Amino acid sequence: MSKNKPLIRYINALASLCYRGDKTYYYAVNNPKIKKEELEKLLATWGITDSMSLRERMKWYLEVGVREEFNKLLNLLSTFSEENRINYIQSLVDDQLKLQLMIVHNNSIKLSKGTIAAYDYGSYIYLCNLGQKMKYLTADEAWGYMIEAARKVQRMYKSWDEYLYGYTIGAQFSNSESAKEYLQENKAFFIKMIASKHSPMNNVDWDQPI
Repeated sequence: MSKNKPLIRYINALASLCYRGDKTYYYAVNNPKIKKEELEKLLATWGITDSMSLRERMKWYLEVGVREEFNKLLNLLSTFSEENRINYIQSLVDDQLKLQLMIVHNNSIKLSKGTIAAYDYGSYIYLCNLGQKMKYLTADEAWGYMIEAARKVQRMYKSWDEYLYGYTIGAQFSNSESAKEYLQENKAFFIKMIASKHSPMNNVDWDQPI
């Protein structure tokens, strides 16, 4: 698939939820150039220091991801009645597992068939973009990888709202011990991403041809 402006906007929008820090909305909207030193720091937060570690991390998000554990817990809870689910979760002694199961329980009905894959594929595309900027990937490699992930995501969700919801639940599940703090810190960002006319998600159709 050749590059065109709507498709580039679409790819950038898929990765836009992954920005972290005080300037998340600015970075999501503007996708600015980032200095090499900042890129290195960003990638280091993902445990990435070179091309090999980047590719390993990308492969994990593409083939396994946070969604694997989420879906295992979803399947586990599906074997219980509503009442017995809560009793089972409360009986556990592992606090982190309790938190993860409550996230699954509270959101499973609202999630689309893609569950939290938005978090995995969004992260994958984001890392492709950073990896290209660091020259850990060639431009052609990165574009091909991002297109592959974008096609997967588009088949799993029906709208930007579904995608955003899947991503936020995935982020909470991935950081279950600080899920409440994550929501509090990013609430304003997510509202802007849904409501603002400048949001990258409001400037390209979800059904953009890929």
